[in-house]
Amino acid sequence: MGKADKFIDRTILNLAPEEVPEIEHNRRIRGDRLWVSFPVFATFQGNLIQGYMEALNLSWSGMLIATNFPLSPGDDLELEFTLPGSEIPIQVGSRVIHRISENTPEEATQIGVAFQEMELNTQRMISGFVLQYLPHE
Repeated sequence: MGKADKFIDRTILNLAPEEVPEIEHNRRIRGDRLWVSFPVFATFQGNLIQGYMEALNLSWSGMLIATNFPLSPGDDLELEFTLPGSEIPIQVGSRVIHRISENTPEEATQIGVAFQEMELNTQRMISGFVLQYLPHE
């Protein structure tokens, strides 16, 4: 078993061994990002976040979200969103891994979140959506 095999089950993604992402020096695996635009609902410390939250990009491992809510790296969130073209809401735990602060008051803050402990069906739905819509070279 290779290093990457410890972190993902490539059978879920239907990937050949040579397609399994390499582990970066910081030991995180980052999937290819698909640019998207859909609303995200989040719960932080047991409370539904009131305000703007929009997914900007999505991979099988996480997403980039634009928000006006003050979140910091290390914050845990419960996310709920529906993928475009689907009627099934997805619920997944996540952790904020980085934050890009706004440059002006009109701009949203961007937070990168990593998905945590996803159910198998959730993994399949997100991975399938990303792989279906990623541009193929």
